[in-house]
Amino acid sequence: MIGKRVAHYEIAELIGKGGMGEVYRARDTRLDREVAVKVLPAHHLENAEARARFQREAKAVAALSHPNILAIHDFGEHEGLTYAVTELLEGQTLRDRLQAGPVPLREALDLAAQMADGLAAAHEKGIVHRDIKPGNVFLTPDGRVKILDFGLAKTSVMHDSQTQSLAVADDTAPGTVLGTVRYMSPEQVRAEPLDHRSDIFSLGIVLWEMLKGRAPFEGDSAVPIMNAILQSDPTDVSVSDPSVLAVPDAVERILRRCLEKAPARRFQSAHDLAFALRNASDASNRSLSGVDTAAVQAAGARAPSGEGARLRPWLVAAALFLLGGAAGAFVVDRFGSTEILEPIKVVSITHSGKDAEPSASPDGSMIAFVSERDGRQRVWLRQLKGGIEAPLTEGSGYNPKFSPDGTNVLFLRISDEGSSAYRVSVVGGSERKILDNVSDATWSPTGDRVAYVRAMGDAATPGSVVGIHDIQTGQDVELAQFDGRFLFGLRWSPDGAWLTASSGRVTQNTTDNTLVMIDAATGEVRKLVTKSNKVSGATWTPDSRALIFAESTSLLGDISSALGRVLILDPFTGNEGPLFWVQSVWGGSGDFVRFDFIDNDTMVFDEILWRESLTEVNMQGNSPYSGGTRLTHGNARDRQPAYSPDGNRIVFSSNRSGNLDIWTLNVRSGELRQITDDAADDWDPAFSVDGRSILWSSNRGGHLEIWIAGAEGGSARQVSQDGVDAENPTQTRDGAWIVYGSGNP
Repeated sequence: MIGKRVAHYEIAELIGKGGMGEVYRARDTRLDREVAVKVLPAHHLENAEARARFQREAKAVAALSHPNILAIHDFGEHEGLTYAVTELLEGQTLRDRLQAGPVPLREALDLAAQMADGLAAAHEKGIVHRDIKPGNVFLTPDGRVKILDFGLAKTSVMHDSQTQSLAVADDTAPGTVLGTVRYMSPEQVRAEPLDHRSDIFSLGIVLWEMLKGRAPFEGDSAVPIMNAILQSDPTDVSVSDPSVLAVPDAVERILRRCLEKAPARRFQSAHDLAFALRNASDASNRSLSGVDTAAVQAAGARAPSGEGARLRPWLVAAALFLLGGAAGAFVVDRFGSTEILEPIKVVSITHSGKDAEPSASPDGSMIAFVSERDGRQRVWLRQLKGGIEAPLTEGSGYNPKFSPDGTNVLFLRISDEGSSAYRVSVVGGSERKILDNVSDATWSPTGDRVAYVRAMGDAATPGSVVGIHDIQTGQDVELAQFDGRFLFGLRWSPDGAWLTASSGRVTQNTTDNTLVMIDAATGEVRKLVTKSNKVSGATWTPDSRALIFAESTSLLGDISSALGRVLILDPFTGNEGPLFWVQSVWGGSGDFVRFDFIDNDTMVFDEILWRESLTEVNMQGNSPYSGGTRLTHGNARDRQPAYSPDGNRIVFSSNRSGNLDIWTLNVRSGELRQITDDAADDWDPAFSVDGRSILWSSNRGGHLEIWIAGAEGGSARQVSQDGVDAENPTQTRDGAWIVYGSGNP
């Protein structure tokens, strides 16, 4: 095979060999990149089951798009060979890593959380891996996990226009035992029907082996191992082997829950398991010496807010969650404690998929939130006990906040005249306007005043003003002015001394968000120093001694699928530390993670998952145009489409690879092709006027600049030297100039 071609792939060297295939390093001559080519062995070519399994693996992986799952680029047959093309990985398998002994605690928790992330993506598609083991987990040099070998994968979800799931046929006969014995679940051993919880059991075995140096169920052959899986509790080797360190109690509880014999007693989703693992890891990393604050128990989410912000039901899938009390995850007297704590408990309290922006009543009995569940964006109330829900406002509304006495709800409404603040009684009745032309508002702790944010200046010299409105007298007092910046996430500390908000620079997508603290009496402004300039709004803890906020791990936050991290900050000492992870955080403008305390131990939050697909609409006839053909499917955010000059291709940005990259779609054949493959964010794509090149905006150098590459990918080069923020490129018709939007003042 060395030196030969399989289709347009030049085979360079053999890099792996197993019962179900030989893997070669190869060069993709079309895209000029190195790939891995897996070829079905010659002796399997006439074996129908082997060919079916090979194809099943390719289809299972192709149905997924996640950074922790090996990506497949191509599949086909060439001169009698069946082959699959995947990304080329550098590093080692977890099996090789374990040859050196147990994995350190924090590293093991991180690796297991990444495995759980990958499995969660597979499970959401209805795919059960069925063979999770160290040999099928690959570790890259930068610490990323890649799950391999979906050859035994099973799905029970058929293609559906609602779920956009892809079925992978499974011809396994009932009663057939598949998998690797040492890592099987009890239901696998008994050859019973499986679901996603079988993978959770196997992941628990792998985590046990990472931490303790050996598998929890041992035996001299397959039969005693299978008996142990069915009947025995795992033995903690650290008890008998002093060279193996005992794991913290909280992590031990995670392990035992994964390894429950009954699926109903395990973690019920890989997403929940990943959440628990990261919280255990963050707890072990918590070192906020000097912060002696009341115990809090917190979780986060993101919700649209700010001037002009509205829920967008065609983009937003949201639910409200309760996090806290029962689990005791963050109940600590000092954040300087290094104790690893039990995972937090998260409970979904709404299920419409269109609920956001929660606010808790002072007595913790009700939640006010925004919903478009009935096609109208307005404020709703929900009783936490009994679950009764009802709309509070008849007209539109967003950003609700309970008054300190719990009798009224403050909210914002957008009209032709702008955004105004209203109040309404929780028992219903007429809505009363309080303030005109405000983009944010919040109650004072005494309920007799409202702090607000109001835009000032014009498009050339924008800014914001923070003021206080006296409800009884109607008088306004301006506290602070912010030139060239917008404010969002305004909150008043429970002790009445301070106002906090996030301050952003009005410059396209160059994120520069900082937390500011304003003295409610004097208007003195303090800029709070954080480790990130991509932060959300902040919420005070009930004792007014710390702030909870979130940071984005990516310039483009939720668009790029990057995880967000929730932090706690002592604004008076600057001490800062992590609490837990959230799905995503928008690092700019007015979309931000929203928290609200129900009591000292429990918070309510919302979580928004964005999905976008490309749809082509025929514009013949009269507007409005109806119908259309969906061109892309799945859970990714496919956005910013642009046609090639001949109309045969579409270039777009997507996070379907687990990162924000540029892709093309052949309109006629439906072929998808990934054009960029860089760890940075690539977006704003456009074709050149001759269709031979693609332009886009990328932050590969730390800020956004314009880049160009051939329409087939490869040989990317930077063409702008903006220095600050270059976006949305296009080319003049003569091809001589590139025009773009700049954030450089």
